[in-house]
Amino acid sequence: MRYLLIGIGSLAGLGACILVIGFLLPIEVTASRTAELKASPAIVFQTVTDVEKQTSWRKDVKTVKAQPNRDSWTEETIDGVLIEFKARRKEPPHRFEIEFVSNQGFSGAWVGIFTESPKGTIVQITETVKIPNPIFRVISRAFNLTDKLVDTYLSQLKASVEN
Repeated sequence: MRYLLIGIGSLAGLGACILVIGFLLPIEVTASRTAELKASPAIVFQTVTDVEKQTSWRKDVKTVKAQPNRDSWTEETIDGVLIEFKARRKEPPHRFEIEFVSNQGFSGAWVGIFTESPKGTIVQITETVKIPNPIFRVISRAFNLTDKLVDTYLSQLKASVEN
């Protein structure tokens, strides 16, 4: 019985520490990456902004449903997360900015900048995510989720435009 109480007390203490750490972490986390793609800015921009075709090259997206105005859409990830997107700024073929909100409580903004280079296009992606839940903040930081999402997006975009 004593060991059971020690175990329960230890788990409660660990949970309290995680919660305190979560409250101390900033609500926002930002990831920014740059890559050079062997495709023109026009092709890269078209690929990024043609949201309905993203299921053909983004392996983490199950479905995309665009609104008639094409400035807002909903993505369902392969994990069942629904994310509502809205275009904030669209300057073909150099800049695309969107904001998003998920059914899991996180929200944020994404900015893509596409600059012509001798080999094609320099792509800079910056994603800022707001995570209100302190436990999800700890999980996000522990597993570098925002960084991994941006890395995955860039590698899939590269494969799509270079093939």
